[in-house]
Amino acid sequence: MKNILFATDFSKEAYCALYYATRLFKNEECKFYISNFFGDKRDTSVYRIVNEEDYKLIPQLKAKSLEGCKEVMHNIVRDSGRENHQFEIFTSDQALVTALPAVVIKKNIDFVVMGTRGHSGVVDGFIGSNTSKLIEESLACPLLVVPKERDFTSPQKLALATEFRKPFSSAILKPLIELATSFESSISIIYVGEEEELNKKQIENRNNLRKLLKGIDTHIIYLSSDEEISKTISDYIKTKGINLLSMIYYKHEFFEKIFREPVVKKIDHHLAFPFLVLPEEK
Repeated sequence: MKNILFATDFSKEAYCALYYATRLFKNEECKFYISNFFGDKRDTSVYRIVNEEDYKLIPQLKAKSLEGCKEVMHNIVRDSGRENHQFEIFTSDQALVTALPAVVIKKNIDFVVMGTRGHSGVVDGFIGSNTSKLIEESLACPLLVVPKERDFTSPQKLALATEFRKPFSSAILKPLIELATSFESSISIIYVGEEEELNKKQIENRNNLRKLLKGIDTHIIYLSSDEEISKTISDYIKTKGINLLSMIYYKHEFFEKIFREPVVKKIDHHLAFPFLVLPEEK
C-alpha cells in the first residue's frame, strides 16, 4: 500500500491537487493522509510574540484545522469513489517546512502531494512558497506539485529533464517507472544542449538510463536554445502535450544548471503541468 501525504491550506487549488492524486493512483491501494500544518498561521500571527495569547490561539487553530480536514475527507470520499483508497486526518501545530520531513519518515510516506495557487506557479502563495522550500530541503520521498485547478489527464506522455551528470539508479527512478508502467506511458528524456557536448561520463550515465528504462517507450530529446533552461523545457512540454514533468533534485550538486537557475522557481511563471521532484538516493 502506498502512503501519500497531502498537505492542504483548504483552498480550492489544494483540493484539486488531492483529486488529481486520487486519479493518478486510482489502480493502487493507497492511504492518503489529509494534513494541515497550522503552525504556519501561528508563526505569522501577531499573537506569536505574546506567549499567553499564543497558547490561547493554539486550541482555536487546532479545532479549525481538524474541522477543515474532516470536510476535505468527506468531499474526497464523495468525489473520488475509490474503494481501494483510505483516508486519515493529520494535523500539526508546527510549520509545514519544519515538521514535514520528520512526518515523512515516521509515517513511511511514499509521496507528498501539494498544489499551487495564484498566478506565479510554484513560488506564489502559502502552498507555493512552501513547495520551493521543501524541494530545497530535499525530502526523503517524491514530491508531486499539481498546478492551479489542473484537470486530470491520463499521463500517457511523461518527461524527465536531466543533464546526465549523475548516475541513475532503479531506486531513484522507481516512481517514474511505476507511473509509466501503470499508464503504459512514453518517457521523453530532455537534455538542453547538443548531443556532441556530452562527455564520457555523461554518455555512460545516459546509456545506463536507457537500460534502466528498458521496456518503456523512451525517447532522448536534445534541445538547443539561447533562452533560459526553464523556458526551453516548459515550451517543449507544452508544445508536445506532455502530461507530467519530472526531475531529480541533487541537493549538493551546485553545478547542476537545471536547479542552479533554478528551474524550481522559473520552470514556468504560470505552471501548466504536474511537476514530480524525485529525491536523490540517500
